[in-house]
Amino acid sequence: MKKLLIILVLSLTMLAGCAGGSGQKLACTLKEEGSTANVIVNHKDNKATKISFKGSIDIPEEEKESIAFAVGMLKGYFEGIKGSKVEQQGNKIVIEFSIDLKDQKQIEQLSSLGGFTGLSLTDEQLDIDTIKNELESSGFTCK
Repeated sequence: MKKLLIILVLSLTMLAGCAGGSGQKLACTLKEEGSTANVIVNHKDNKATKISFKGSIDIPEEEKESIAFAVGMLKGYFEGIKGSKVEQQGNKIVIEFSIDLKDQKQIEQLSSLGGFTGLSLTDEQLDIDTIKNELESSGFTCK
């Protein structure tokens, strides 16, 4: 489970640097060891305008007692991000959020996600090709 949480946190960290919807959509999926992550990046004129994330982590039976701790930790990361959801569903942790990159307050909240990103949103980070390349290098399949 620790490896799965690390993968999820790293994915979220990377997304915090390229988050932000009308126009086209880039849909990316990651499936690994019982975990799934779906990212939809709305973009217009080759720049991200909105990002939506939905992911789940399956917790092995032998680590079931860790679920409450992990849910609490992840809820802390998303505190203050409007519309975010972190919950336990059986032996699964489900995470959802959506950030509108036209809303500076949401951008600031995502940029400070858990206080560990240290990233700022630059034009290069909002470039849809850069986002796609970063997601694919993290193991996502994008269409």
